[in-house]
Amino acid sequence: MSMEDPRGVRPAQALLVSARVQFAEMRAALEALRARLKAGDAQALPGVEAQGREFLRALNTVIEQEARLEERARAERGVEDGHAIDLDAARAEIGRRLARLRIAGGGGELS
Repeated sequence: MSMEDPRGVRPAQALLVSARVQFAEMRAALEALRARLKAGDAQALPGVEAQGREFLRALNTVIEQEARLEERARAERGVEDGHAIDLDAARAEIGRRLARLRIAGGGGELS
């Protein structure tokens, strides 16, 4: 069972979207600061360090949430150690083997 809000968005996905928005805003702010510094605006210097810290914090949040979502998606798909478990193929193989056993056993019931 997974937790979803009324719009069908999982909390982790919503957090990731929010972090990406914050990341984009911080990138724009850093680009604006860089432009001000290039233009010779010395008053922009104190904001660079704080903006840089916020940018890195937002980037880390995005990376962490993407890793969590990928891990969850792998678990939901049945991926373990990089290998997916194909249950449909397993069922089909079991069916084929049972059919061969029935034929080999003379068509009687298997117990």
